[in-house]
Amino acid sequence: MGTLPLLKHEILCYSLSHLSSTEKVRFFYALKGRGKQEGIISKYEVRQLSKGVLLAKESRTEEVKSFLRYWHCPIKITEVYLHD
Repeated sequence: MGTLPLLKHEILCYSLSHLSSTEKVRFFYALKGRGKQEGIISKYEVRQLSKGVLLAKESRTEEVKSFLRYWHCPIKITEVYLHD
């Protein structure tokens, strides 16, 4: 029996402390979607591990980082290797 390949992912930790309450609501709508509008979680197949923590495949991390930079979120990134 062969082993499953490990794929590179990134854990992105971010903070929203600099955003107002209204901006946080807009951020979460953009992150998770609202109504028929798709959020980045489903659009880029990102997993939200907890509040302020996202897991993205290596092929999608640039889009996620760009989204977080748009919102001026400080980001800490940790590379991990996981089975898909």
